[in-house]
Amino acid sequence: MDSEALRLIKKAKTIKIEDRRGRWSEIAYYALDGGIVVPIEPSHAQSPETVSFEIKGKRLTLSGQGKLLILGDPALNDSERGKLVYRAPEVLPLLTRGWLLAKIVPESITVDRGSAHENGRVQLKDMSTSTKLKYIKALKPWTFQQTFASAIIAALLVPAINAYLLVLSLGILLIAHASFNMMNDYFDYTSSLDRPKNMGSMGSRVLVDKLIPVRTFRIYMLSLLGIALVGGAYMVHLRPVIWPYFLVGVVAGSLYSVPRIGLRWIALGDLAIFLTWGPGIFLGSYVLQGGSVNGPVILIAIALGMLVLAIAHINNWRDMADERTTGIVSVASLLGQKASLIYYLVMIWGSYVLFGCAVVLDSKFFPILGSLLTVPWAFRLTKATRDPNDPIRSRLDMETAKFTALHMYFTVGFMLLFRLIPYFALIR
Repeated sequence: MDSEALRLIKKAKTIKIEDRRGRWSEIAYYALDGGIVVPIEPSHAQSPETVSFEIKGKRLTLSGQGKLLILGDPALNDSERGKLVYRAPEVLPLLTRGWLLAKIVPESITVDRGSAHENGRVQLKDMSTSTKLKYIKALKPWTFQQTFASAIIAALLVPAINAYLLVLSLGILLIAHASFNMMNDYFDYTSSLDRPKNMGSMGSRVLVDKLIPVRTFRIYMLSLLGIALVGGAYMVHLRPVIWPYFLVGVVAGSLYSVPRIGLRWIALGDLAIFLTWGPGIFLGSYVLQGGSVNGPVILIAIALGMLVLAIAHINNWRDMADERTTGIVSVASLLGQKASLIYYLVMIWGSYVLFGCAVVLDSKFFPILGSLLTVPWAFRLTKATRDPNDPIRSRLDMETAKFTALHMYFTVGFMLLFRLIPYFALIR
């Protein structure tokens, strides 16, 4: 098979599978692991050994047939499940609903370029989904945006930004965030809280899917934690006034997920997250840049803490049933379904109210009202929480994270815009 066809089969995400007798046909996400790994409905588990398949690209189409091997329960097939979820997280809802894993071992593939056809055999060595980014995925970098934005907003609130301190603090904060993410995953895995079928769409899954050995993961985690602590201590040396905020971050991050005694186990997880992103990261970054804490600044800190807490709460709300069996006590489990909905909406909409109050108290902060551009997204989330059949409901954790990121990015964007306007005026 030529290189272009191989690139297509490795890069495409969906495949059309058909029973050769025409009894069923479906389009599925797939991965490569000694064949084409796909999720399959239990009703198709008795399908004949041979199926037809088709993978479409922009310039060519691959079609062929192969043997269909029913692998069975995803929880018992670590390698295949790991590569499938790594490549296509969209399959998670299917796996949690009882779908099975199957593998197509191609016997022949036809490459259709529109004007020409060519046949070829595929070697199993060609069939392997790369997981080379697993060490980056272990950090859960998609969660960094709230940390990054909080620190940037804090810096933009002060009259003069110290670029050296800003860049250095951002690097240390992101390394610390990564290490605490890994610590959370490590403790959840070793405590059997994370299992193949019960993880949400925001987990790294590198441990549960056995992409990284536990010992290697632990060394990686502790190395990052050590770098973050040394870096944080250096920042305290440069600006001793930030030591309370540094201490809040270290204590909250380190004790958050420790089995049985961690803050998330005793209904203090929400408080830890709020303190980390509100007083910890935002106020710490603000003071680092020479800012003086006052009422309006505290209101902004509370609003940012609430936004990040909304992400954690939506995960806890979703996992309430699992928490009852594991011994974890979250605010969501204490509140129940209806009160958890109200709690979530208060955090989403309360951020706008607090931003508005901060501007009323100090008008120079008015650029933060750029966040009001995200109100349509807030309405969208509100609708999804109230309607169990809303398509967004199944991925509410990701949608909430996207909303909070947009909320902060619009705030940063408007703050930058109004900060640069005087420079544009001078150029003219």
